[in-house]
Amino acid sequence: MATFTDYYNLKKPEDTDFFDIADMNGNSDIIDATLSDFAKQLSDSASKEIMDCIDKGVMSHRLGVFGQKSGIYKNPTFLENLAYDDNALNDAYCVNFILDGLIDSEIHMGNFFKKVTGSGDTSFDSLSDIESVISSDTVFGIIMNNEKSKKLIYASEKAFKILAENSSAVSTVLADEGFFKYFKNDSRIRDVVYSSNVMAESMGENTEFLNFMFSVNEENYVEIISNSEFLEKLFKKQQFNQRLLLNINIIKYILNNAIATKILCENENACNTILGNESIISLFKENIGLLAPVLQYEYSTAVFKDNDEIMVLISKNPNCLYNLALSGGEIDFDFYKNIQKYRANIQNTIFTTRTIKILEYGSAETVGKKGKGIIYMFKGGESTLRSNINFYADIEKTKLLKTITSSNYDDNMLDIVCFGTFFMEHLGAATRITRNILVLI
Repeated sequence: MATFTDYYNLKKPEDTDFFDIADMNGNSDIIDATLSDFAKQLSDSASKEIMDCIDKGVMSHRLGVFGQKSGIYKNPTFLENLAYDDNALNDAYCVNFILDGLIDSEIHMGNFFKKVTGSGDTSFDSLSDIESVISSDTVFGIIMNNEKSKKLIYASEKAFKILAENSSAVSTVLADEGFFKYFKNDSRIRDVVYSSNVMAESMGENTEFLNFMFSVNEENYVEIISNSEFLEKLFKKQQFNQRLLLNINIIKYILNNAIATKILCENENACNTILGNESIISLFKENIGLLAPVLQYEYSTAVFKDNDEIMVLISKNPNCLYNLALSGGEIDFDFYKNIQKYRANIQNTIFTTRTIKILEYGSAETVGKKGKGIIYMFKGGESTLRSNINFYADIEKTKLLKTITSSNYDDNMLDIVCFGTFFMEHLGAATRITRNILVLI
């Protein structure tokens, strides 16, 4: 006859009894129920410990200790209790813990959100991860209409990173007035926004964001400008560029930042809108040092090519000339040709305000020279010019600056200024010519 264990009443057949599958199944049910109850007691103990910590305002450290050791961060009942606790929801660490626990657990997040939102939407039952919550317009819309569940989404860096790459979810978030409260106060959200391509595409035309960036707080735009990929996308938005024109201090900051200046000057529309504006031209006249860095780019020099006031300023400033020399073939070709009108200023500036080294060469053959930080000035030689000479602004001979002919040669006409790179080509008989190479030191 079978006997039973003392504590949990498990059936123990005698050796002579026939094996009965029902006996084994019954024992298994008893063991399962007992272990489950034991686990619940452990969970309840950890839950109570952490909830006590929340009440005492010391949850940040204790959640990490008890949550990891007990596995409580995956317990849906405990997470639910946290989500209904006002103290927990008002603590960023705790809220992050709640949602990340849900994401890492294998429970249905939909069930959790259904209870938190009180929507009764049974479609939540089929959801098992944060991606499905965010990618469902219907579900995500319900979450965004509830302050508790919305707070969970915003407070979790992991969840917000997923959200930030979903264009539909981003549209919903940016339409939420409450989002910018979190955006302004939570650096983690801002970091995600600034690193998100999807977010960047929308932010440049978002009034709330533009108000935030162009507020009196310098830290706002310093933080934004330091994220180069985000800034690059902002410059593509005309609304952003127009707002920028109303904030001279931010433009000054950009022009004093090499990376930000490069991003601005490599965008043709931004250059035309910002650098071509009369207020910015006035700024350059007041502070020529802000102009020098932008002269290394084709789009920006194209803006100045027909502005005589700016061209005169450039021709009389050694730093501007030096940056042009560094740029070589990157300068707008029309700018390159037009500044030749001021070559007397350029020569005078080099000789009077910079230390230079003059090298003289005689040449009787086709000559190509390429240099960095060098301005080349040409003067005719002793003999009469016997052939035409082409002067190119690039070593590839695609930008012809001027052709000097034997019929119209004189000392003045052979003066040519080339920045950084040039090519000189004899078209007929060899001609002796002296090249004064002025090296900026």
